[in-house]
Amino acid sequence: MVFIKRKGTSQMTLHELGKILNEMYSTAAWGEKTATAHLFGIIYAGEINKGGYSAAGIAREAGLHDTVNTEVSAGIKLSQYVTPK
Repeated sequence: MVFIKRKGTSQMTLHELGKILNEMYSTAAWGEKTATAHLFGIIYAGEINKGGYSAAGIAREAGLHDTVNTEVSAGIKLSQYVTPK
């Protein structure tokens, strides 16, 4: 699983975020895909918000079904309250 977090001021592109989401989601175990989409939103919320990207745009870029954007959005909202282990 890929967890890339850039340091400094360099902004991640929509393509980079889509690629990471695709890899995380496609390699997740059966029954863990929704949680993985949430985790992506939690980990990358700062990059997503800083870039002004939408969860729908990232899911589209990742080549995933439109419903994944709902789960990514939930993760972005959760990022205010939780941190990954």
